[in-house]
Amino acid sequence: MAEPTVAAAYRQIVRSRVAAQASYRTSFAVEVVSQVFIVLVEFVEVYAVFHQVDDLGGFDFAEVSLIYGLSVLSFGIADLVVGHLDQLPFYVRTGTFDALLLRPLSPLGQLVTSDFSLRRLGRVGTGIAVLAVALVAVDVDWTPARVLLAVVTPLAGAVIFSAIFVATSTIGFWVVEGMEFTNAFTYGGNYLSSFPFTVFGTATAGSSPSCCPSASWPTCRRSPCSAGPNRSAGRTGCPGRRYRSPPSPGGCHS
Repeated sequence: MAEPTVAAAYRQIVRSRVAAQASYRTSFAVEVVSQVFIVLVEFVEVYAVFHQVDDLGGFDFAEVSLIYGLSVLSFGIADLVVGHLDQLPFYVRTGTFDALLLRPLSPLGQLVTSDFSLRRLGRVGTGIAVLAVALVAVDVDWTPARVLLAVVTPLAGAVIFSAIFVATSTIGFWVVEGMEFTNAFTYGGNYLSSFPFTVFGTATAGSSPSCCPSASWPTCRRSPCSAGPNRSAGRTGCPGRRYRSPPSPGGCHS
């Protein structure tokens, strides 16, 4: 009989979590629908703004939808994998984390696999749908490099959000209630990154990238090189695309 491996142990933990959640199908369906509803309500906020204006910070509705889709998908992937790490202060306070330290597995790996919530797939699925529609709506001359960029960008954003989840959750080792601190950077960063940075004030735009890197990555990259007919010369966001130069706070330079 083959020796059990660490990867096999983690697979078994995740499989047991998935099986437990799938056994309550009605509850699972309700939770997934609620995640979809939350994302759609947030997107309605974007639509409501453009019902009153033609552009927002130099971006039209399709381009802001692209930024929103990138942010939602990136955050959804990170939330699916490590979103429950904001419970670390509770685990430390109740002694649950001490039990993890006694097992012959990585404490971080055990935390990541301890509460694999499939309900968060609703946010990921909705993010994919919004991003797909936005990619069709924006004016882009697709090349293999830009297709690759469209695929890599949400994955890179998920890595950024995941790093923020892990880094800010460690506050639980020093304070009793650290969830609010963690959520300020994770969910707050998700909200900031859902809109072009040019719509925020100078103080917010200048300070957010230094304390919350996820807040500026979609606008800085302008992925995947969208350009509408109202773009004029002055800023090159991608090869072959010229942009007018809006304010560039927070380290987004031409």
